[in-house]
Amino acid sequence: MRYSWLLAACLLACAGVRAQTAPEAGEKSGNPLFKGWYADPEGVVFGDEYWIYPTYSALYEEQTFLDAFSSKDLVHWQKHPRVLSSDSVRWVKQAMWAPAVLHANGRYYLFFAGNDIHSEQEVGGIGVAVADSPAGPFRDALGKPLINRIVNGAQPIDQFVFRDDDGEYYMYYGGWGHCNMVRLAPDLLSVVPFDDGTVYREVTPQGYTEGPFMLKRQGRYYFMWSEGGWGGPDYRVAYAIADSPFGPFERVGTILEQDPEIATSAGHHSVIQVPGKDEWYIVYHRRPLTETGRDSRATCIDRLRFGADGRIRPVRMTFEGVGARPIAPQGEYFNPVVNQSLPDPTLIRADDGWFYLYATESVRNVPVLRSRNLVDWEFVGTAFTRQSRPTFEKGGGIWAPDINRIGDKYVMYYSMSRWGGEWTCGIGVAVAERPEGPFDDLGRLFRSDEIGIRNCIDPCCVEDGGKKYLFWGSFHGLYGAELTDDGLSLKPGFKPVRIAGDAYEATYIHKRDGYYYLFASTGRCCEGLQSTYATVVGRSEHLFGPYVDRQGRPMLENNHEMLIHGNPDFVGPGHNSRIVADDEGQDWILYHAVSRADPRGRVLMADRVEWAGGWPRVEGSSPSLRAKVPQFGQ
Repeated sequence: MRYSWLLAACLLACAGVRAQTAPEAGEKSGNPLFKGWYADPEGVVFGDEYWIYPTYSALYEEQTFLDAFSSKDLVHWQKHPRVLSSDSVRWVKQAMWAPAVLHANGRYYLFFAGNDIHSEQEVGGIGVAVADSPAGPFRDALGKPLINRIVNGAQPIDQFVFRDDDGEYYMYYGGWGHCNMVRLAPDLLSVVPFDDGTVYREVTPQGYTEGPFMLKRQGRYYFMWSEGGWGGPDYRVAYAIADSPFGPFERVGTILEQDPEIATSAGHHSVIQVPGKDEWYIVYHRRPLTETGRDSRATCIDRLRFGADGRIRPVRMTFEGVGARPIAPQGEYFNPVVNQSLPDPTLIRADDGWFYLYATESVRNVPVLRSRNLVDWEFVGTAFTRQSRPTFEKGGGIWAPDINRIGDKYVMYYSMSRWGGEWTCGIGVAVAERPEGPFDDLGRLFRSDEIGIRNCIDPCCVEDGGKKYLFWGSFHGLYGAELTDDGLSLKPGFKPVRIAGDAYEATYIHKRDGYYYLFASTGRCCEGLQSTYATVVGRSEHLFGPYVDRQGRPMLENNHEMLIHGNPDFVGPGHNSRIVADDEGQDWILYHAVSRADPRGRVLMADRVEWAGGWPRVEGSSPSLRAKVPQFGQ
């Protein structure tokens, strides 16, 4: 960010701008994160700590400096004042801004832009300082700028240093609508020419103004920048995706824009990844609507999400930021384990040791994710494509898949339906050689109008006594019937047997200690914060019942025991997966719920299941916020 410091000082004095109101460092924080005018934040992870290095937007005639803030959870912050001061950088007489920090070679490197606006012609450039601690003190490493001239119109400011997987370091920098990149030497103290002998390359995308940032995810390079005017309401963050750190970078869209109810001038950002997780946060500055001064910018944080297609979803600016739920410490997790809509989850542990999860297609064509521990999930792809997806219900969605291993095949039963299509919906089957697919659709097993049972969805396959059975149903009775040995069709002459009343859907049957436990969901699943969905259970000594509650009252008459109901943090918890035991013998269950903090979609939850008196229980009979990560061998 290029500063007109004297003009900013006049504006501050004339407009009477006040400092941002935020908790003191160390207190629980929403947005903005810190008191004061902190802009251009660089977020980075060192070990088990998150660090933010922002520009301090204030004018000091005699000295300028940079502060830092650290946190274990992105919520509670500790201030580290003056990690770099201009008294240790002799060539900077006035301003330092936009720090970029990384750890390499056993030291910490802080790259910064600096200038001297007291000279007749503005001079300065990009400097580098080093320290033995992320809290400094940092000392100028060169005694002069690392990059000190304007090349091809790219003003030497707003630097970001990116380390690629091959160990190469690249610096992206530039203002005035141009962005260059250079390659840094391994000691990070000099520039190394590219293989073609050039010192720099211009990588300016359409719309670029300043503030470049780069991250790599799933083999692709995401180049981000700020565009518009930094002092005005059109400031925003845009991005491009490429297969190389050199581009070409063609603008995909906007990530972050002003919100007419929250703030303007949202930009000059960085991105933090939670270690070991596909979980990301954008750290940026913005100006509240009540502020008028150009430098009244405050550091904020919000969730950054990637879609199934790899594109970045537009960020929803919030006042709560990370909110009351901080990032979990090592060895623990917070619900939801995946904070995107993954309704009706089903999972299986494959031969490669990974758990594979599938869900109703909030992500088109059935999302496939995988995890080692039921908590840290990564997107793999989709089970179907536009060409291979089932089509027997015109305009229908693929709902509530159920994954199984039968012989050497992965067999997925699925519902295909549309809202209101309770007599035309049905259940189909698809197979694959590998858990990630691709799945070959074998078509429908039956439709509701073909067997005379309304709303035939939510399949669940059970193997018992060497035979295979399929159970299904939704609020018009739960039913079961025997399958053929290969599981790919219903046994000829099958007759559905009703096992529960009309209050239920989402069948899952679990066998334990001589009992069959029928898990089901009851209530309204899909009405956001008005959802009344809950997970219930009954048991029987026989697969086809009768299933009863603790008092012996039948589920055929809609009697059951409550397993998971809503609480002040989550509503509508239901449609659970199969129960999985970890290496310590502890049982776990996945399900979906609606988060009160962000009620868009039905997010993925995980909770521990305990057994007492022959019945399952989840602590508090409601979703947990925090728990220990399940233990699974690799």
